[in-house]
Amino acid sequence: MNIVFVCTSNTCRSPVSELFAVEYFHRKLNMSREQQEAKGIAIRSAALTDVFDREGSPASKHAVDVMKKYQLDLSKHRSQLLTEKMCMEADYVVCVASDMVFKVTEKFPQIKERDNVLA
Repeated sequence: MNIVFVCTSNTCRSPVSELFAVEYFHRKLNMSREQQEAKGIAIRSAALTDVFDREGSPASKHAVDVMKKYQLDLSKHRSQLLTEKMCMEADYVVCVASDMVFKVTEKFPQIKERDNVLA
């Protein structure tokens, strides 16, 4: 299973979603992230643009602080841009805001050819 969470800059909403998903599978399957990946569960997050935060930017301080309350560490996160390859390899591309679906299909129109991938 390959899941990509998408937001504008990949510094707050999508990395938080990514980390919660990793934690969900950790609790559900009793597997570390590395073990999940070895079993084919790849969970990532990405940005639609680097206009507000450059690629490689850390998670926002607010996001890091919120995740600390859940004993989850977001401090090592670095933003990355969504690529066509990510879209085409993902089983699910999860947009964390409703307008993101339009923006993803506008940037990567070929994703429309894949049924039930974009959420």
